[in-house]
Formats: sequence, C-alpha cells, structure tokens
Amino acid sequence: MPMVVMSMSIPDDKFDSWRAAVTEMAGRRRDEFDAARRRQGITRQGVWVQRTPEGAREILVLETEDPRRAFEEMATSDQPFDVWLREMLMDTYKLDLTAPEGPLPEQILDWSANRD
Repeated sequence: MPMVVMSMSIPDDKFDSWRAAVTEMAGRRRDEFDAARRRQGITRQGVWVQRTPEGAREILVLETEDPRRAFEEMATSDQPFDVWLREMLMDTYKLDLTAPEGPLPEQILDWSANRD
C-alpha cells in the first residue's frame, strides 16, 4: 500500500493548540475524522510528536492507494471537518492545502520482512 510520510516543525506557540486538535480528532470528532479519511481513501494514519533541540515536530504517516487524490480531496472538500482541518493546518503551519507549494514527499526506500 502506498504511503506518505511528512515531518513538520510545530511552532512553540502553536504546540498546545496542535495537541488539542489531534486529541479532538481522536476523541469528540472521531466519527467525523473516520468519515473524512474513508472519503479520502486513506486506510491508515499515524501521528507522532518528536521532541528535538530545535523544538517539536509532527511526523505524519498516511496509507492510501492514491496519495494525490487524498490530498486533493482534503483541499477541496466542503465537509465541516475538512474545513476545520484546513483551518487548523493554516493556523499551525501556515500550510494551505488549497495551494500546495510542491510535490508530495518522495519515497526512496520501502523494505518489509513480509515481501513476497
């Protein structure tokens, strides 16, 4: 299954609101989050926070058959959860999904012990 992995620096002054948003996705907005990911063709998502000397970083992993379609769907959906997520990403990272600045990350190695 194709996957996308991204790492983004979380500004110190945005860490608490970022953490609250992720907690919301796993809690009270879980049904909306589930529905959004299914609509977007995402079959798995993981989020980590890594503390570094330069500050906190989010590490995001998405599994989806069509990464480009998933991000296009996130960028254009008018569903309330998707609008909320775009606003959170803009507030936290100044990341505008409606105007991507470059290509998706390029995977250069994929190893698994379970390979055929």
